[in-house]
Amino acid sequence: RFETAIRPLRDAGKLGAVHFQFPPWVKPAPRVFEHMEDCAKRLAGYKLALEFRHTSWFDAEHREATFAFLRQHALVHTVADEPQGFANSVPALWEVTNPDLAVIRLHGRNSSMWGTPGATVEERFDYMYTDAELAEIGEDAERLAEQVRQIHVIFNNNHRDQGHKNASTLMRWLRLRQ
Repeated sequence: RFETAIRPLRDAGKLGAVHFQFPPWVKPAPRVFEHMEDCAKRLAGYKLALEFRHTSWFDAEHREATFAFLRQHALVHTVADEPQGFANSVPALWEVTNPDLAVIRLHGRNSSMWGTPGATVEERFDYMYTDAELAEIGEDAERLAEQVRQIHVIFNNNHRDQGHKNASTLMRWLRLRQ
């Protein structure tokens, strides 16, 4: 049913990727890798972008296996920018796992609310990136864009109009660099 629901978007050229965000309690395990393979098989013909929310996916023990699996199955690694130092924080690793697409998801850097139990979405993602932070992200995004056919940048700092304003600033910064 899910595939049937998204097919019109794909057929109209309006669907860049199907994004799977794995919650913080999902850690690397054989059954999880099997689940990802199953998702890829069920959605053959779609680009799948995966975002992991537990730091263990990218620790010294699992990082190479995680990226190797994503590359082997042509799955897109989602680069996440977010506060660091929490179990549900992953480092922003600017890795390409599919030459067709890179996805960057900007959650903001509100470390005071990131790991707060009971924090609302509005509180957790209440963050306005500074121009300097956006310039840094823009430089990393440019390097990533040199390795892929297309890049998607998604602002998830969704308090009021922060995401819109930050996206406009980043777009202006990128145009000035051309």
